[in-house]
Amino acid sequence: MNNNIFKIEGVIYLKPVRTANGKKGTKNEGKVFEFPSIILEVRRTHKGTDYIELPEFELGRGVHIDDFEVGDKVEITFALAGKKISDTFHKTTAKALYIKHADVRGTTQET
Repeated sequence: MNNNIFKIEGVIYLKPVRTANGKKGTKNEGKVFEFPSIILEVRRTHKGTDYIELPEFELGRGVHIDDFEVGDKVEITFALAGKKISDTFHKTTAKALYIKHADVRGTTQET
């Protein structure tokens, strides 16, 4: 059992794509790398007050968001990932492993 897998449901708020240039003096010099992500609008209520959260999820390899549009209600299966950047900074990200429309039910074939 993997305890680092979570599911969340919400509405796609934004699909940003960040870019970065390859480092000078390496084989990647001159290349432009794209890093797509998805920002989800998630609503929650705490002590009678409604809140809107906008968590961002990096897309894992093989996760494509071309079939999804801003405003679609989706379910994202994700894992938390973290790494040490320096002695005083640690970065934690949510990495989307799978995305599906929230109203789509999975089916299994009978054999």
